[in-house]
Amino acid sequence: MTTSHKTLDELLLEIDRDARASVVPRMETFINAIAKAKSVFVSAVATENMTELKSLACQLSDSTDILHHSFANNPAIYPWLRPLSTLADVAQKLYETMNPKVEAEKLLETNEGGRIMRALYDRNYTFAELQMWLGIDYFGLTDAMRILTSGGLITSETPPESESGHAVYRLKGVGKDKAEKMFPELKLSGCGY
Repeated sequence: MTTSHKTLDELLLEIDRDARASVVPRMETFINAIAKAKSVFVSAVATENMTELKSLACQLSDSTDILHHSFANNPAIYPWLRPLSTLADVAQKLYETMNPKVEAEKLLETNEGGRIMRALYDRNYTFAELQMWLGIDYFGLTDAMRILTSGGLITSETPPESESGHAVYRLKGVGKDKAEKMFPELKLSGCGY
């Protein structure tokens, strides 16, 4: 089988196997692995498939670690190693940047996500007030608020005049826009509930 018909997994496995045996992998294998890795990367980003993006970053990182270890004193390997390690780094950084937003978008498709966004529209609530108002269990609400905060849709801050010291949650501008798209009537009424 020529390497152009192999999957990325098969190509990286071949590279890893050769490297562990201290055999420099074939140039054709490297070229096809780089091309397939780029293709997987583009597909994962375009479809916002965070699992595939994270898996790609881990696979490439593992392979480059093995190559570094096996050929530390062989500079001839570096031109082939550099594209793989760069793509691993970019995939990891992009995953860290995109994943919170993708998780937040998924949460908005749930009943809890929608209820939280609706409740916070033009209002500020503490965690306890939200929990009481919405009737969502503590752990579910904690997780939802973490996801929405890291996704950039809500923010929490403790007002200086707060005697209790409890943080108040509110929608950020992008969160307000999302709430208005989810519930067009909010724009007309000006309040969530």
